Amino acid sequence: MCTYCTYYVQYSCKLCCHCSVPFRRLGGYWYDDCDDSNLNGYQYIGNDTIGYKGITWLHWSGATYSHKATSMMIR
Repeated sequence: MCTYCTYYVQYSCKLCCHCSVPFRRLGGYWYDDCDDSNLNGYQYIGNDTIGYKGITWLHWSGATYSHKATSMMIR
């Protein structure tokens, strides 16, 4: 499992961080699961995303629905 990775910086192993380069994610909160969520994606008009670049949450609303906004709250 990777520790942390982004498009510009990869810590730990490079094999697990393969998502940050091809998808050019805007954040690095994921680990091994590339497309399970993208909370830092673009907000597309009409809620349809293009190529996993929208604000997505795979297991909640699917990979092609772009949410209006997100917020991460840590307790």
